[in-house]
Amino acid sequence: MIDPYRAIVAMLAGLAAVQPDPRAGFSAEPLELEAAGGALPARFFRPFHWDGPLVVYVHGAATADWLAQAPLFEALLARGLAVLAFDLDGYGSNPAVLDPKGILRCVPAALEAARNLPGVNAARIGVYGLSLGAALTLRALPGASWVKAMTLYAPPLGVSPTTRDRLLELAGTFHPFALPVLATAPTGHVARTFLEPVRFAGARHDMFHPEFIVRMDALVRGLDPLAAARAAPALPTLIINGAWDALVTPMDVERLRLHLNGAIEVATFAHRNHSTLLHERGAARAAANWFHSKL
Repeated sequence: MIDPYRAIVAMLAGLAAVQPDPRAGFSAEPLELEAAGGALPARFFRPFHWDGPLVVYVHGAATADWLAQAPLFEALLARGLAVLAFDLDGYGSNPAVLDPKGILRCVPAALEAARNLPGVNAARIGVYGLSLGAALTLRALPGASWVKAMTLYAPPLGVSPTTRDRLLELAGTFHPFALPVLATAPTGHVARTFLEPVRFAGARHDMFHPEFIVRMDALVRGLDPLAAARAAPALPTLIINGAWDALVTPMDVERLRLHLNGAIEVATFAHRNHSTLLHERGAARAAANWFHSKL
């Protein structure tokens, strides 16, 4: 029997065909989503036993690489949820540069396209925003009344880590308590993706370049996540964060929670930070189970 996790990793790494062995339980289809300013490269993952619910996945600031989210995709597919993942401007196969105004087109276009994908039940669409993706999701929701539920992963209020924050994040990543996660994660591959430069207007910077932090902080603060949270419709919302996250602290999460409307749940994972939470299977299952109950 095929290990679903390995099947997903193989597919996302480009080592498997678009249609995998049926025993893997899902298919993946490359798409181009129509959007003003140019199409968005995407992948549409579908369980073979599926009755229409879909989660739109919006990636974070460090990478668009889908391999980093293999545990999440595995969990969603196992719960009978399809996934639509796409590249934001400046990332992956998307040729557009990351411009603070231009990037605002991406999430609305993906949410609109989701309604028209084959087999999707338009009344059962949710959205999962990861870090930067969470901030962009909040901005897009007022124009997407068909979205029924959302999960926000470590939603940032800004991106301006101090030297102390960086050291704490590094210590949390390689702490002995993080070893169970690192032992099963494709850490070498993910580490390489962090070195892939993001294509900003007029420059290319990886996440370790000082200018990356400056530009990303300006982008997130321009999105004004707290104001966007107040303006967002009242949706069932799950916020996922790590107790050791030095970039989006539990206090930041609480501030955002107080600005959101609707029924809000917070799932905080002990001994996990902004990076290791990506590979925490418990967090992936929590999101999948939650979407399964809401869509």
